[in-house]
Amino acid sequence: MGKLNGQEVKIARLKGEFVWHKHDEEDEMFLVISGQLKMELEDKTLVLDEGEFVIIPKGTPHRPVAD
Repeated sequence: MGKLNGQEVKIARLKGEFVWHKHDEEDEMFLVISGQLKMELEDKTLVLDEGEFVIIPKGTPHRPVAD
Protein backbone atom coordinates (compact mmCIF):
# COMPACT_ATOMS: atom_id res chain seq x y z
CA MET A 1 0.00 0.00 0.00
CA GLY A 2 1.10 3.55 -0.67
CA LYS A 3 -0.31 7.05 -0.57
CA LEU A 4 -0.68 9.49 -3.44
CA ASN A 5 -2.06 12.99 -2.88
CA GLY A 6 -3.69 11.83 0.35
CA GLN A 7 -5.30 8.77 -1.27
CA GLU A 8 -4.47 5.16 -0.45
CA VAL A 9 -3.23 3.08 -3.40
CA LYS A 10 -3.46 -0.69 -3.04
CA ILE A 11 -2.75 -3.54 -5.44
CA ALA A 12 -4.58 -6.79 -4.85
CA ARG A 13 -4.86 -10.14 -6.55
CA LEU A 14 -8.40 -11.46 -6.47
CA LYS A 15 -9.72 -14.97 -6.95
CA GLY A 16 -13.29 -15.95 -6.26
CA GLU A 17 -16.00 -13.85 -4.67
CA PHE A 18 -15.28 -11.05 -2.22
CA VAL A 19 -17.92 -10.09 0.35
CA TRP A 20 -20.68 -7.56 -0.34
CA HIS A 21 -19.59 -4.27 1.20
CA LYS A 22 -19.65 -0.48 0.87
CA HIS A 23 -17.48 2.42 1.94
CA ASP A 24 -19.28 5.27 3.64
CA GLU A 25 -16.47 7.83 3.40
CA GLU A 26 -14.61 7.21 0.15
CA ASP A 27 -14.99 6.19 -3.48
CA GLU A 28 -13.13 3.05 -4.60
CA MET A 29 -11.39 2.51 -7.94
CA PHE A 30 -10.69 -0.88 -9.49
CA LEU A 31 -8.20 -1.15 -12.38
CA VAL A 32 -7.79 -4.53 -14.08
CA ILE A 33 -4.12 -5.15 -14.85
CA SER A 34 -4.61 -8.69 -16.16
CA GLY A 35 -7.51 -11.08 -16.44
CA GLN A 36 -11.12 -10.11 -15.96
CA LEU A 37 -13.12 -8.72 -13.04
CA LYS A 38 -16.86 -8.82 -12.51
CA MET A 39 -18.20 -6.06 -10.29
CA GLU A 40 -21.58 -6.98 -8.88
CA LEU A 41 -23.81 -4.06 -7.98
CA GLU A 42 -27.34 -4.20 -6.59
CA ASP A 43 -28.96 -3.78 -10.02
CA LYS A 44 -26.34 -4.97 -12.52
CA THR A 45 -22.98 -6.67 -13.05
CA LEU A 46 -20.12 -4.88 -14.79
CA VAL A 47 -17.49 -6.94 -16.63
CA LEU A 48 -14.05 -5.35 -16.77
CA ASP A 49 -11.24 -6.60 -19.00
CA GLU A 50 -7.52 -5.79 -18.94
CA GLY A 51 -6.88 -2.05 -19.00
CA GLU A 52 -10.41 -1.12 -17.94
CA PHE A 53 -11.41 0.46 -14.65
CA VAL A 54 -14.48 1.45 -12.67
CA ILE A 55 -15.01 3.89 -9.83
CA ILE A 56 -17.53 2.80 -7.23
CA PRO A 57 -19.04 5.86 -5.51
CA LYS A 58 -19.02 5.96 -1.72
CA GLY A 59 -22.06 4.35 -0.16
CA THR A 60 -22.60 1.94 -3.09
CA PRO A 61 -22.86 -1.75 -2.14
CA HIS A 62 -20.64 -3.87 -4.39
CA ARG A 63 -18.90 -7.23 -4.64
CA PRO A 64 -15.82 -7.93 -6.77
CA VAL A 65 -15.69 -11.40 -8.36
CA ALA A 66 -12.69 -12.85 -10.22
CA ASP A 67 -12.98 -16.30 -11.78
